[in-house]
Amino acid sequence: MSGLSASLAKFLEGLDPILEKYCRLLTDFDADLLREIADDFIELGNSLYAEFARASHRVLCVTALEAGLRLREKSVELQGRELRSEDVEYLTDIYDLFKLIADKIRSGEYEEGLERMRASRRR
Repeated sequence: MSGLSASLAKFLEGLDPILEKYCRLLTDFDADLLREIADDFIELGNSLYAEFARASHRVLCVTALEAGLRLREKSVELQGRELRSEDVEYLTDIYDLFKLIADKIRSGEYEEGLERMRASRRR
């Protein structure tokens, strides 16, 4: 397993439990669970950032960090008001994005696409 493959496996190992919590959140909204998910995304991004930086591929960690920060902001915003349809759409979009990333990593498509991109840059 290449270094990037191992890093992607670790990312997926951390992402899967977050997605499970997130699925629960979308079924039964809880602001405290949203805050926990936000913290989990931040922890995931921070914990693997240096490893992905060595592989010159920080984007996954930065995306997880950004999602965590935005979800943290949303959790604070939602403590003072009711959940609206646009909030549900926003939260669902983030879930869908990370579910797609997880599926692409799991299938090998993510790494294959990254390798094709790197190969095209070398030409």
